[in-house]
Amino acid sequence: MLLSEVKSNQKVTITSIKSNTLKLHLLKMGLQVGGTIKICKKISNGPIVLIHNSQEIILGNENIKLIEVSVAHDSLP
Repeated sequence: MLLSEVKSNQKVTITSIKSNTLKLHLLKMGLQVGGTIKICKKISNGPIVLIHNSQEIILGNENIKLIEVSVAHDSLP
């Protein structure tokens, strides 16, 4: 599923990033394929607020359509 389809308060694992430019940008923030994130807030047709390693990150609508995720089965706070 795409990150744009995830609901608030869900924990997901990044499975694919469809843009090399975005992949590099996310890597600079510590996000990469295999990383687990928690969705804090999702604004309809707008950005998404997520938490990774106690860091709040906001991603725009166009970027979240390029990130594939799966529901995480591990425990995140």
